[in-house]
Amino acid sequence: MPGLRGESDSLTTEGDLVAQVEALRKSLQEERAKSARLEATPTEALEQQTATSEILRVISSSPADAQPVFEAIVASAARLCDAAFSAVTRFEDGLLHLVAVNNMSPPETEAYRSLFPRPPLRNFTIGRAFVDGRPVHVEDVRTDPDYDPRTLEVLQRAAPYRTYLGIPILRDGVPIGAIGCGRREVKPFTAAQIELVQTFAEQAVIAIENVRLFKEAEARNRDLTDALDRQTATADILRVISQAQADVQPVFEAIADSAMRLFGAWSASVWPYDGELIRIAAARGGLPGSSEAFVGQRQAPRRPTEDDLAGRTVLTRAGQHIVDADTDPSWGPQFRKDTGLRGFRSAVSVPMLRGPDVVGVIAVTRDRAGGFAPAEIALLQTFADQAVIAIENARLLSELQSKNADLTEALEQQTATSEILRVISSSPTDIQPVLDTVAESAARLCESFDAAIWRLNGDRLLLVAHHGPIPIGPIGEFSLPLIRGTVAGRSVLDGRTVHVADAQTEEDEFPESSENARRMGFRTILSVPLMREGGAIGSIQIRRTEAQLFTERQVSLLETFADQAVIAIENVRLFKELKARNSELRVALEQQTATSELLKVISRSTFDLQPVLQTLVENATRLAGAEGGLLARFDGEVFRFLAEYGANPEFSEYWRRNVIRPGRGSTIGRAALERRTVHIVDILADPEQELREAQQIGRHRSVLGVPMLRQDELVGVFFIYRTEVRAFTDKQIDLVATFADQAVIAIENARLLNELQAKNADLTEALEQQTATSEILRVISQSPTDVQPVFDAVAESAARLCESLDAHIFRRDEDFLRLVAHHGSIPIQFTLPLVRGTANGRAVLDGRAVHVVDMQTEVDEFPEGSENARRMGHRTTLNVPLMREGVAIGAIGVRRTEALLFTERQVALLQTFADQAVIAIENVRLFKELEERNSELRVALEQQTATSELLKVIGRSTFDLQPVFETLAENAVRLCEAERAFVFRFDGQLLRVVATHNASPELRAFVEANPIPPGRGSGTARAALERRTIHIDDILADPEFTYGVGQVDPIRTVLAIPMLRVDELLGVIIIYRHEVRPFTDTQIALMETFADQAAIAIENARLLSELQAKNADLTEALERQTATSEILRVISSSPTDVAPVFATIIRSAVQLSGARRGALLRFDGELVHLAAHHNQPAEALAALERAYPMRPSRVQVSGRAILSRAVAEIQDVRNDPEYLQGMAAEMELGSLLGVPMLRADGPPTGVIVIQRSESGPFAAGHVEL
Repeated sequence: MPGLRGESDSLTTEGDLVAQVEALRKSLQEERAKSARLEATPTEALEQQTATSEILRVISSSPADAQPVFEAIVASAARLCDAAFSAVTRFEDGLLHLVAVNNMSPPETEAYRSLFPRPPLRNFTIGRAFVDGRPVHVEDVRTDPDYDPRTLEVLQRAAPYRTYLGIPILRDGVPIGAIGCGRREVKPFTAAQIELVQTFAEQAVIAIENVRLFKEAEARNRDLTDALDRQTATADILRVISQAQADVQPVFEAIADSAMRLFGAWSASVWPYDGELIRIAAARGGLPGSSEAFVGQRQAPRRPTEDDLAGRTVLTRAGQHIVDADTDPSWGPQFRKDTGLRGFRSAVSVPMLRGPDVVGVIAVTRDRAGGFAPAEIALLQTFADQAVIAIENARLLSELQSKNADLTEALEQQTATSEILRVISSSPTDIQPVLDTVAESAARLCESFDAAIWRLNGDRLLLVAHHGPIPIGPIGEFSLPLIRGTVAGRSVLDGRTVHVADAQTEEDEFPESSENARRMGFRTILSVPLMREGGAIGSIQIRRTEAQLFTERQVSLLETFADQAVIAIENVRLFKELKARNSELRVALEQQTATSELLKVISRSTFDLQPVLQTLVENATRLAGAEGGLLARFDGEVFRFLAEYGANPEFSEYWRRNVIRPGRGSTIGRAALERRTVHIVDILADPEQELREAQQIGRHRSVLGVPMLRQDELVGVFFIYRTEVRAFTDKQIDLVATFADQAVIAIENARLLNELQAKNADLTEALEQQTATSEILRVISQSPTDVQPVFDAVAESAARLCESLDAHIFRRDEDFLRLVAHHGSIPIQFTLPLVRGTANGRAVLDGRAVHVVDMQTEVDEFPEGSENARRMGHRTTLNVPLMREGVAIGAIGVRRTEALLFTERQVALLQTFADQAVIAIENVRLFKELEERNSELRVALEQQTATSELLKVIGRSTFDLQPVFETLAENAVRLCEAERAFVFRFDGQLLRVVATHNASPELRAFVEANPIPPGRGSGTARAALERRTIHIDDILADPEFTYGVGQVDPIRTVLAIPMLRVDELLGVIIIYRHEVRPFTDTQIALMETFADQAAIAIENARLLSELQAKNADLTEALERQTATSEILRVISSSPTDVAPVFATIIRSAVQLSGARRGALLRFDGELVHLAAHHNQPAEALAALERAYPMRPSRVQVSGRAILSRAVAEIQDVRNDPEYLQGMAAEMELGSLLGVPMLRADGPPTGVIVIQRSESGPFAAGHVEL
């Protein structure tokens, strides 16, 4: 808030002042201490100390006025410094002002003061000290060359002085004044005296700062006092607002009181406004007794009008400020009457605004004219804002009190509802506590003595809850007939609320209820049906002993209680159903858990069936509520017991010793025989039972046998028993049947898994072979041109998968086999003779596999192979030929160091590896052929692309051959793998270069400077001479090659192709290399194609140029013919009027000559006249009309044509010295053509003038036209 900020600033200033005073106090104490120490010092020092202390005392005693300090300083300075006089100046508004002088007579003082105020300049001592910011000591002012003459003259006349001392008064290094001391004789001041005056200057700064701070603090304190008064008034009003709450009158009274006090007001009033009417709520002041009368007149609400202060404020929604009511012309007689009644002259009013709406007005008056300050108006607006807050608070509080009443009632209902819901949640299976709570809450909250709840029970309504003193009957026993003659019965039958004011008088409408009412003593009754899914299941009713209808809220509340009663009834029903369902789910969960546990055992025991069967028996026995159980496996004839649970040792031993077969003599046999479940409630009562010993050992009575079937095939039997007679339930039988099915699944899974394991072993081996094959195929795909990686992969895979220590591959090379791949540690020869004495040789020669169990012993059959086996240490060998189109091209073999034949699978696998090796060999051969073919096709495609590109350039460059030659040179270098290319055109004598590619600027400059004539000195000249392709393998070996380009570029191989039209030489294309590498036939043919295309392009350009020239001539002739015809037509149509003819002639001349505009002028023998014009802008036409008629002269092209009787042409008008330059600039002329109109030998009759904006000559055809 502004007041708070002012208070903060003032406190800061007061703090500064306190600090300054404290500093002065300390300085005074220090000076006094120094005085005490200097009692024994010389008199001069003591006097200086005394003067300093005196000045500090004056400073402390005059905090608001610096003048006494200045007076003390000049007195002390003059006395202590032995000066004739001293002075102090202050710097304000850019000038130095004299504030104190000492030791001067009145005339001297007056003369000295006449020099001030003055600017601080260096031409007098005090000014120089001020400007320089340091002490200035002038020993003799009369000898100072810079001293101001006027100052010197004034002072010398009034008070002559010679020596002068100036000391600046500095605050934070900035000069704010100066002290001066003067002597009448030349007598310099001592250093101690200068230092003393500097001390006086520092004390002057302290005095100036003290005064400034003190005045600022004083002003701030005044502001703070005003702000505090306003803040206090605001706080008082806010306090009243907080205490008044819903009553705004105390607030209005407090505002009126505060306005009177703070504004020194004559009167104050507060006017509330409700949107239509305004009234006075509080008034203070005015003439004695006028407030009561004024309030009495205005207290009645009335509509606001423009005639009074409050009314106008409401209507304008803006404050009103009357400086003088007697002279303000905006107010009428009624208002002046009010001012007389109240006795005021000036007034101010502000609206109380809530958003855009006016809710009241505050008005303040004074008994004197002059108006109110802006701060006062702002404070009054603050009072208005506070009044709005009070009004809004009162409105909100009233609304809040109303809402609180509603909320209290709703809270009671909510509490009752919560209590009912709590009882519902705490009694999920017992409905009675809920019904009792509903009855009690209904009676209490509906302000009834009595409440009852009825449940539908057949054709009667049974009393299930009652609360209250009105008699009715015992709960759970008393009932009413379900008839329309009772209020409860009708509400149930109709499914709607029934409300009766006095049941005792309703004998006709409710005969039974009327009788009950008289008997039990109640009168008013309200009954609400309990509805569930559209049907009534009972009713709730409340009764009163007096005839008083229940309110709509109470009816609605009872309907809510009815809904809650239904919810409670439904909850109990649903909870009981849920409890039963949970019991079923718990049993199912136990079964599910057992099943899950079984599945876990099955998954952990993939090939071990025993844990699975043991778990099955245990779970089936436990979940079926049996004491023991067995699982027997059928092997096709008898049962063998695989698992048991709960049996005593003797019983278990019995089953291991005895054999059971299918039959009716035992439970297991009977279940197997009949292929169905056998349930015997008491085995002792079963006449077919034969295993009496087993029953005596196991002591079982109720038994269950469940067959284990796979489709219709018997796998085994589940047998469980109890030692008491207690039949198994259907669910327990179904559960055991489920476990029997699971046992079948487990047995079948074990069988399938064993078969799968055997198959997996075979698949693993096949997978390894497949992996090796895939690896070899991958190597084949990665090495399309190199067969060696494939051979290495085949050898490695063959050794590994055929379980051999060694594998090798040989390729046939005429009469030898040469090793191309080897994997393993057994030594091997790199070359073998192609003979039948080796296994590899025989496999190749016979084209079949050769398998030898022990090569070392086969001396007769394989002499060379047997010797190699003994030398290298291998025994069993297997060799398979590499067959391509029925012919062996090599062999693959595997060897072992032990005598162990390879299996048939391994033999077949090695044959597969042989096929893959052949595929690899064929792939490499085919790929290389394909690569060669692709290379040829790529070259052909590049050449075809270049040819197409060249043809496109020819098509785009119809008249411009340069792009054709440049494209040809670029393609020639790129496609023929040349270093450079040059294209020459033949001019009839010499070959001149027109295009190059990849040639340096120096090389091109050399060729351009040395055109080539046909001859034998270079490839280009020779091709031109012989009219054929010239191919020089090495120019250094060609004795006729003499062209000097070889000195600039190291040319070796050259190819030059002539460009011919029939036998006419058009030019030559030459390419060359820096190495000796002849061009191929394909490249030569390509260059000859390029030469033919270049010749076509040259011929096309020539023909098209000729055609274009002819077309241009024909077009021009046609246009001229058309123009001539047009002119003749106009002549024939205007035989007596030449104006249309002239207009047509000048228009045609301008158009056909491609000019900008033109004019036709007539010459009458003396003057030239403007006769016709075409396309002349307004400015140009005006210039022509001003110039003509005129005599023929050389300043115009028309005059030159007439005077010379010949065509006159000015190619550059702006640079023609004779032409009228003003007209040239005005008409924007560049070039002019004037053609005279001549008749036989007579004088010219006129001139046709063609004008162009650009400079340049006219074509001969235009002149002729």
